[in-house]
Amino acid sequence: MLVALADDNADLLTTLSMLIQSDGHQVLTAGHGLELPEIVQLLRPQAVVLDLRLKNMDGLEACRRIRRDSPDTVCIAFTGLPRHLCYEQAIEAGVEHFVAKPHAQRVLSILASLGRERDCPL
Repeated sequence: MLVALADDNADLLTTLSMLIQSDGHQVLTAGHGLELPEIVQLLRPQAVVLDLRLKNMDGLEACRRIRRDSPDTVCIAFTGLPRHLCYEQAIEAGVEHFVAKPHAQRVLSILASLGRERDCPL
């Protein structure tokens, strides 16, 4: 599966990218919010994993644009923001899964389940 990943923390971006790749996925990375909708529009990944606090455009706005331009792309918020402060706004923006940092294993589990759904014949 092709996965776009956005976080402005370069170390976390690298680490999470390596984890996702080691799980068998291809990864596209973005270091800030403005890059992400462009990547999704051009390359059509099946899933996006994004921080909700990104430089240049917050993750909520990036998710809104992704959902508008690529409604089949699954958005996964991977954030350090407390759930009670941003969960409702994230869902309204189009986030389908909400994962608190640093629980990267949960992100991998979600991607694995998406991959299984995609491989299942209708």
